[in-house]
Amino acid sequence: MAVDWRTEVDLIVSDVEILGGASGSTRKPVGSARGARLRQLVALHEASLARYLARLGLPSAEVDDAIQEVLIIAARKLDRVRPGSERPFLFATALRVARNARRGSARRDRMTATLVQSTLPPGPSAEDLADQLLGRALLDDVLEHMPAEVLLVFLLAELEEMPVPMVAQRLGLRQGTVASRLRRARLHFEHWSSRARTTVARETVSVPRQRRSEGAIDPEVLNWWVQRGEAEALRALIGVYERSHPRHRTIASAPVEGSVRARAQLSSRMLHGKPPDTFQVNGGTALLSWVRRTTSGDQMDPLDFLFASEGWTRAFPADVLDLVTHRGRLYAVPLDIHRTNLLFYSERIFSDNGLRPPTALDDLHSVAEILRARGVVPFAMGLRDPWTLNMLAFESVLVGEAGPEYYREFFAGQRSADDPEIRGALSHVARMLDKVNGNAANLGWEGALDLVSSGRAAMTMTGDWGKGYLLNKGYRLGEDFGMTPSPGRSKAFVFATDVFGLPKRASHPADAIDLLKVFGSKEGQDAFNHVKGSIPARVDIDASTYDTSARSSMRDFRSGPRVPSMASIVPTAFLRALDGAMSIFARTRNATAVLSAIRANYDLLGRAL
Repeated sequence: MAVDWRTEVDLIVSDVEILGGASGSTRKPVGSARGARLRQLVALHEASLARYLARLGLPSAEVDDAIQEVLIIAARKLDRVRPGSERPFLFATALRVARNARRGSARRDRMTATLVQSTLPPGPSAEDLADQLLGRALLDDVLEHMPAEVLLVFLLAELEEMPVPMVAQRLGLRQGTVASRLRRARLHFEHWSSRARTTVARETVSVPRQRRSEGAIDPEVLNWWVQRGEAEALRALIGVYERSHPRHRTIASAPVEGSVRARAQLSSRMLHGKPPDTFQVNGGTALLSWVRRTTSGDQMDPLDFLFASEGWTRAFPADVLDLVTHRGRLYAVPLDIHRTNLLFYSERIFSDNGLRPPTALDDLHSVAEILRARGVVPFAMGLRDPWTLNMLAFESVLVGEAGPEYYREFFAGQRSADDPEIRGALSHVARMLDKVNGNAANLGWEGALDLVSSGRAAMTMTGDWGKGYLLNKGYRLGEDFGMTPSPGRSKAFVFATDVFGLPKRASHPADAIDLLKVFGSKEGQDAFNHVKGSIPARVDIDASTYDTSARSSMRDFRSGPRVPSMASIVPTAFLRALDGAMSIFARTRNATAVLSAIRANYDLLGRAL
């Protein structure tokens, strides 16, 4: 598919004039003199420019990108080019662009080098910041600010090293559209990376890495546990540490609402050379992305010595340890096991209507129809955070209907977006979305649980952290709410684990190691999981001290089939694409966007671990 250069020129001229790259900062109509002149140059010289760039050694897949760069430069400087001198100017510019171009796998290195190219002022903080860590943490900050409509194109073209024609084919877009979005993303990238470098240089001078405020208390734990049940569970865990370490009157817990915000803050602190002493992260992809950010794993210290000294190697299941292992080294301590595929229901509504909790999806829909006919909201959902709908569709419905083996194969890249299992799962979810609370788009998972526990809605699907949340709000399991595995033919256990590691530049590593010992101990895991609603990651815990639902969860985890959650096995680029597509699906019930996103990104799967 050829680039539509007429459209491309219009976009280039429009963007250059908006950004003030040409004389004046007021946006001019696309039909301006500059636009007409540039279109004429493209018509006359585009083919010969392409041949010239190819002769200079650029791969054919990069020629269009190079022409775009030439045209952007031309649009900015065209007012200063004398009529009749355009051809020499274009070809001289093309020569410079070609000389500066990097090839193949150097795309990722070029992007990181852009972030770290400024020389930081001398001093201990600058010396302690490894270049690769600085570059990747800056990259995370820049991506957080990138507009959603260009982010996926940027990730595929730059991080996954795909040429424009391939990106266009994957996303079902014209090459001109992809090229335009990529160009906009690169402009955005340059703008934000420049700001980030300036911030690092300024703060590196003013805040030495090892200095902490006089009121700081060590060690510090960065986490996203702010909801009821979560915060209480962490306090119970820290209480175990404080009782055995009386000199630490208080642990500095640094809660950040939401996992996305917590990850952004973690990146920022690592960037500035001030990491927490330990931090919460999901085992699997999220943890290992930190470990693998340099060839030496420079961001995290391995914890093999701790597992050996504490005798933990046999205390945790092998598939859980896989989620904290890279190249045979262990990098984090698993604290809990959460089941993500559970149905919560209102005991009062089901009792008043003479209904039993459904065990099959057909039964689920039948119950929902009965309840709606009686004026009851069948499903409570909180769709404010995109991951909740992904979890419902793929970890509850898909696993329940297609089974754990299909789920494993699908997210290992061994299946297809066009499989009937995927369409079937989306069809079930669409039927549920037709029967949800009217304010679903504004609620989080905790808001959906509030509707169920208070009798304003009948059912919701979420993870077992919901149990800890409701119990700590004073609701009673078995009286106000019930919980059971998500309906479906398969009763596989989909699990996630919160883990804690040791950053390389932690301010108090010895104290952090003592804290991690508590996190991995029987006493620590008991104190935490009794309150959180989860079960311990250790398998040698005395189950008799837990309530009936927790003991049932332990049995299901140990005896039945189990698979890791998407957060543990799916690459970030794929999840971002799926988030956007599922948000569209929630509004339209049209599966096309979801299936297209899966097709376009399916070859990313299987690379996570």
